[in-house]
Amino acid sequence: MRPVILRSNFTDYYDNYFDAPTSVSPLVFERFTNRGMNRSEILGFLSRNGFSVPKHGILKNVGKWAPHLRDSQLVVIYLDQESHRGENKILMTAADALKSYPECLAAEFVGTSKDSGHSLRLVQVGLKYFWIDLKSDDWRASSGNVTTFIKKHGSGLQSTLFFPLWAIDFVPVNVSSNEILYAVDFSAAPIVGEYGMDEILDAETAAREIKQMVNECYKRS
Repeated sequence: MRPVILRSNFTDYYDNYFDAPTSVSPLVFERFTNRGMNRSEILGFLSRNGFSVPKHGILKNVGKWAPHLRDSQLVVIYLDQESHRGENKILMTAADALKSYPECLAAEFVGTSKDSGHSLRLVQVGLKYFWIDLKSDDWRASSGNVTTFIKKHGSGLQSTLFFPLWAIDFVPVNVSSNEILYAVDFSAAPIVGEYGMDEILDAETAAREIKQMVNECYKRS
């Protein structure tokens, strides 16, 4: 396996197990929170890769992407498409949103309440995965007073996506006794040292998993 050096704009608990910049012929793993796709691109990317996503589009064009939407229905307004998770998004009725933010990206609100939030976060670290349950007293499950627990963890790829490190946020919705997971966000630079994942996956193993996947991605490129 070729050595792998890390370039990042934040620190995580496993960083010291990457190789030194002076290593011979290293591969580079870039982990930046301020790079990558914006929200519209993320929703398109998730949809193309087989995930269910909420109906979405520019508000002034709502008749094209959600002609069934009633004025009283709630929509999520993305004030800044570069933001992730609970940042820079608001919830309001379609009628009010169309008046105030006609040029903004919006998505159908698929949650069950404007007073509480529930989401599932899938974090893939190499071939290790974690499903994390998040609940909050805010409609954004990662904001407000948040309670979390690791619902499931193990080894193996949880989708066809093939990256060294990534995470997807889902909103679970029950439809006719079946649970549909709506994918609403993607990150190629999630923090692993949170929600108790670092208590299960030690730092050396986390780095090794990522380094092995960086090498495998290089072989496939």
